[in-house]
Amino acid sequence: MANRTCSVEGCGAPYECKGFCNRHYKRWRLYGDPSAPRHPAAREITPESFWARVDRSAGASGCWPWTGRLSKAGYGAIDWVGHSVVAHRVAYELTVGPVPEGLDLDHLCRNRACANPAHLEPVTSRENTLRSPIALPAINARMVTCKEGHPLVRLPNGRQRWCPICKKNYRRPPRRYRGMHEPPAKTGAPTCKRGHPFAGDNLRFARGQRVCITCQNENQRRRRAAAKNERSQHELSGKRD
Repeated sequence: MANRTCSVEGCGAPYECKGFCNRHYKRWRLYGDPSAPRHPAAREITPESFWARVDRSAGASGCWPWTGRLSKAGYGAIDWVGHSVVAHRVAYELTVGPVPEGLDLDHLCRNRACANPAHLEPVTSRENTLRSPIALPAINARMVTCKEGHPLVRLPNGRQRWCPICKKNYRRPPRRYRGMHEPPAKTGAPTCKRGHPFAGDNLRFARGQRVCITCQNENQRRRRAAAKNERSQHELSGKRD
């Protein structure tokens, strides 16, 4: 049973159910034939039926929105020749020709559902990203200064940029001082609830709140003692059993 394979000729996938593998079993359930193509309805789509789903009422210079199914990203989607593709790519190939290898189609109108070939331009993936008004890489590429207004300098690798002024002014504190900063304007009570003063080595700040070092150490000692007592009681109960 473990070595059984799919009964479809030429398929050596492991057996799943009804004598078929997982892929052919699903096709048998959907279409009644395990050898049926993945999208049998795609063969019926013709250029005429494709353009029937495009609204070309805006004229040659306007946007042609796709009236069919849209993807999650907002692009027109269609099953074409057995594959799920974007509608604007099919429109470009039907009117202009194949998209050059290694290039993507950029919407010059910034309307993702538009299928007008006049609004499409083949560009590289990098150029397509940099043209976007909302893509984070494009926004960072258009920046010429840092948050403090200092000019950005490109690194020798030619890809990354940084601000040498902010880098020079930044000093990371030693590990023992991390999390500590200047007290806020309103310091509050001079002592903690147990009467320990908030001053000198007995004071640290965590998430904007004052912490008493003495109380913190006492709490840690109590927790260790409680854990040690629990372990000893557990060992005694085990010996009695």
